Amino acid sequence: MVELMQKNMVFVILFFSALLIAQDSNELISFRYGFIGQEADNPDSLFIVEDGSVLNSGDGLKLNFEFEKGTFSYVAHLSSKEEYALLYSSSSQEETEKTDAIFTTLGWQSLDDVTGDEVFFLLSSGERLQKLEDLFGKYNQAKGKSRRKFSKRIASELENLEKIDETKKSSQLVQRLEKPVMGGVTFRGVTSEDLSQHSLSHKASGDRIAQAVFTIDHQ
Repeated sequence: MVELMQKNMVFVILFFSALLIAQDSNELISFRYGFIGQEADNPDSLFIVEDGSVLNSGDGLKLNFEFEKGTFSYVAHLSSKEEYALLYSSSSQEETEKTDAIFTTLGWQSLDDVTGDEVFFLLSSGERLQKLEDLFGKYNQAKGKSRRKFSKRIASELENLEKIDETKKSSQLVQRLEKPVMGGVTFRGVTSEDLSQHSLSHKASGDRIAQAVFTIDHQ
């Protein structure tokens, strides 16, 4: 009888251990972000930039990003010059904030005279994306044909990160927030008068990794 109870206890422990592992493997990760635009001839203008929006050379662009503490978050950029850049990596930052969410901003940037698509890749992962970091490190040091080779490898790695199993597509989501927020405060409206340069307007979520690909039509 005692032996049977011990076996049942072992079974119960194994069952709940497996359940906890399954929950960890399906951990939902999310982040919020906002692209804020500013017209070149109107410094006081602020507007939310949507995916696919048209911006002109000279216009200002600012990215705000809020990710969960303990996750590894990245912002990569493929410019209209077909050049890659890792604009942000949380793995190289110290998390000194006491809150559960880390807010950061890339600051205002003016679009140059080279027109074309500006593509941003926003990622947040429960695990460090070491391969992606290494590729960007080698890309930054490379020149000529070697640099083009690493450019293709970065593109391939970003594509691999974008690929989602059919069973996980329902959990991958990018959505526009009902109202823009800043530091946990919800605005009453979405007008330019209320919009802040620190606003967050979208949210991305997913299992173990959340990502958003954002394209600006630079004209």
